Amino acid sequence: MSDPRTDSLARLAPRPTAVSLKSEFFKMMPAIEAALERDVHWKDILADLARNGFQISPELAANYAAQYRRRNRPTGEPGKPGRPRKAGPRRPAPAQAPAIPILVAENGRPIPRTVANLRRPDAID
Repeated sequence: MSDPRTDSLARLAPRPTAVSLKSEFFKMMPAIEAALERDVHWKDILADLARNGFQISPELAANYAAQYRRRNRPTGEPGKPGRPRKAGPRRPAPAQAPAIPILVAENGRPIPRTVANLRRPDAID
């Protein structure tokens, strides 16, 4: 048994996706990277893009290029995205003070740790 309401919803056409400036820039990034490898200046690249109908400010282009490079970095450890870690000297762990036991009297209160009573009470030993 089919429900006419759900059937009509299933037949709805998806909304066409708008092409964004960012997605178009990301499509061109391999060509931009190749031009940068040939020592072409960003100013010349942006001027060429503008001549071909793609207007973008230098600040926005730098931002999109950084995002593209961040997304397409080589992976570090398997399963973890990001740049491989440099194997450098590790900082030693900070030294921790030795744990001092807290002595508790029969009434449940802690015994003060002063020079006068460094001896343990006989009842605890």
